[in-house]
Amino acid sequence: MRLEEAQLHPDETDLDDLLCHTLHDLDRVQAIVTDLLLLTRLGTAPRRVERVNLAALVRAEAARQVDGRHIHLRLDPGVIVDGDPEQIIRMLGNLLDNARRHAARTIRIGLRRTRGGAELTVADDGEGIPLADRERIFHRFVRLDAARSRDRGGAGLGLAVARGIASAHHSSLHVEESVWGGACFVLRMPLSPGRRT
Repeated sequence: MRLEEAQLHPDETDLDDLLCHTLHDLDRVQAIVTDLLLLTRLGTAPRRVERVNLAALVRAEAARQVDGRHIHLRLDPGVIVDGDPEQIIRMLGNLLDNARRHAARTIRIGLRRTRGGAELTVADDGEGIPLADRERIFHRFVRLDAARSRDRGGAGLGLAVARGIASAHHSSLHVEESVWGGACFVLRMPLSPGRRT
């Protein structure tokens, strides 16, 4: 639309502003294409599998997400899983980015060993997700808040990518109500062999 207006009214166009907005839009398109390509590859097992310290990755990713929200970490140390570190980081980033967008003030991240493996929770104190939409949010291009601006919201692929990565790692990802009033995403991954307790 901006390009069309610039073409119709070149004398009224601020070229620097137009280029800035166009580059931003191209970055968004590139991110969407990258996400879609990743989703098509996630039907198979990860190409690169190594032992990953999940607690260390969560701590590092949480440190990158500082933007005024309070982030509370409660992480069991040394939770080791098998997987592609880059994909796991991407999954964590998508979950934390989603929580950051919807949290009123606080994000709580928990990681613990369970009898069945590792359990990661990412909870926010936002408005939560209605029960009827808790599965739908993992579908491609689903955004519950249609009024959200394009700059603030994503394309509706982040949670689909996160679940795809979880599935490729023989893991599960679902959402439930947070005890703090918002949404709580629950990721369950098998522990690396030899690290089960």
